[in-house]
Amino acid sequence: MKVNNRSQQIEIILGKKLSNIQYIETANILVEYAETIGIDSFEYLLLYAVESVEERQKIILLRDELTKHDYSVNKYTGNA
Repeated sequence: MKVNNRSQQIEIILGKKLSNIQYIETANILVEYAETIGIDSFEYLLLYAVESVEERQKIILLRDELTKHDYSVNKYTGNA
């Protein structure tokens, strides 16, 4: 119970849920790690989501082609 009370106190002080902060920090770590191995975070996640190298390459090529023509989508984050 003491841990839960401390967690609640920290959330009140920060004004945010700890689970949200952990999610953001995890995402930041994934982005940083992907950069260290020379790929973007989307490509890094594809390593786990798509088994076939050929399929991953097709998806990346399609993404790159779409982002060339649609400047409202950020190539690295997928955000508008």
